[in-house]
Amino acid sequence: MLVLLTGAFGNLGMATAEALIRAGHDVRAIDLDTKLARRRADELRKLAKRAGKNLDVRYGDIRDASFVRHAVLECGAAIHLAAILPPKTEQSPELAHAINFGGTECLLRAIEDMRHPARLVFPSSVSVHGPRLHERPPVTGSTPTQGTDEYTRGKIACEELIRGSRIPWVITRVGVSPDPGASSVTLDTLRMLFRLSPKNRIEYVHRDDVARALAVAVSEPAALGKTLMLGGGKGCRITHYDLIQTLFDALGLGHVPFEVFGDESYYTDWMDTEESQHILQFQSRRFEDYQEELTRRMTPVRLALRPGRSPLRWAFLSLVRPKKR
Repeated sequence: MLVLLTGAFGNLGMATAEALIRAGHDVRAIDLDTKLARRRADELRKLAKRAGKNLDVRYGDIRDASFVRHAVLECGAAIHLAAILPPKTEQSPELAHAINFGGTECLLRAIEDMRHPARLVFPSSVSVHGPRLHERPPVTGSTPTQGTDEYTRGKIACEELIRGSRIPWVITRVGVSPDPGASSVTLDTLRMLFRLSPKNRIEYVHRDDVARALAVAVSEPAALGKTLMLGGGKGCRITHYDLIQTLFDALGLGHVPFEVFGDESYYTDWMDTEESQHILQFQSRRFEDYQEELTRRMTPVRLALRPGRSPLRWAFLSLVRPKKR
C-alpha cells in the first residue's frame, strides 16, 4: 500500500516512516521544507532503498488544500502526524488552531473527495481526558473528554470532525512518550513539571511502539472505526515522581524530595490497552527500557556535572520549587 505520512520528519514521524517501510508499505512523506527535513529524508531514502520500497518526499504546508489534495492521490491510507505541540500551542493558539484543526480538516476534505477514500489514522492524546489525579484509573476509549487548553481542545475537535466524516478512520490516543534525546526543555517547562503533584499517574509508551501501532492500523480490519488507547501496558504504569526521579538519576543529581513538588492534577493517567494490544500487537518496551536509554544518552552530561553535583542539585531544586501560595 502507498501510505501518506504527514509530519514525516519529526521524531515520531521518522519512527513511523521506518515502521511503515519495514511493514512493506511505500511511503509518501510530506512536511515543511527545512534543513532537518532534507537530512532526515536522505536517511529514509537509504532505508527504503535497502528494503526495496518507494519513498516519495514532498514539501509543503498541511493547510494548502491543493498541495494536500495532490499528496493524497493514489494513497490507500494516511497517518496524520503534522501538528504543533505544547508549549507552542499555548504560546501561539491561533497558529496552533490553524495547523492542528485546520490542517486536519484540509486533509479530511481531500480524502473525502477521493474516488476510493483512504483510511485516516489520527494520533490523538491521553490528555483529552483532562486532569485525572482524583479520578479512578484507567482511561478507555469511552472515557469522557475534557478540553483544558488549546492542545487538548484541538485534539477533541479533530476527533469529532473525523467521526462525523464519510471516510474510514482509526483514532489512537497516545500515552506519555518522552524523547530520551530531547535537549530543548526550558526553565518554564521544568517549573510547570514541579507544580504538579508527584502522585499524578502516567502510562509511558515507547515512541517505536507507537510507530508500530500506527503502521499496523493503516490496514488492520479490526481497527477500523475504533478509538484505541496506545499505552505501554502494566509494565509502563508509573507516577509523575517516577518520571522526574528518572531524569535526576540519569543526570547523577540524586534523590528528589517530595516536598519540592506542587499539588496540581494533570491530564495523564493509566490506560486500558487490552483492546488496542489485541488488535495492533505493538507493545514491546517497558519503562525500564526508557530509563536505560536516558541514562546512556545522558552519560556525557552526567560526567560533566559530577564535580559540582551537590551545589548544582540544590540550585536546580531552588529554581523549580513551586512558590508558596
